[in-house]
Amino acid sequence: MKLIKDSGIDIDMLYDVIALCTFGSYNESCWDKERSDIDVMVLSNTELEWTREMEIEDYLTHHLSVYFNHENIHITFINDFVYPFGEIMISSPNKIILQEERYLDYILGYSSFKRDREYLEIMRDYHLKEGGF
Repeated sequence: MKLIKDSGIDIDMLYDVIALCTFGSYNESCWDKERSDIDVMVLSNTELEWTREMEIEDYLTHHLSVYFNHENIHITFINDFVYPFGEIMISSPNKIILQEERYLDYILGYSSFKRDREYLEIMRDYHLKEGGF
């Protein structure tokens, strides 16, 4: 598995991006170059305008397809505490952090968000096992 931090990404072009990571099958042993895509998550510091997302997506799709030698790159944007994508970003073993302090703020904020929802997740899991409400 190639590491995204070694891809030579233009940090200046991604001025509003906190971190990038790969997720999904690329991080697992089930990834198949012939059938699988490479999922890349972009954590931005604000909700981006559509044109800015397209600019980033075009840049990353081209740059990463060359780096990974793989044409099927899929980009997902997040900018808030979105379950389960926040956890996927935090737990991904293959990431590059572009704004370290903002990334640490994101981790702390997500921890609080997760703690506040924990009881709801316990109730959901219980009722799913019991066959509904």
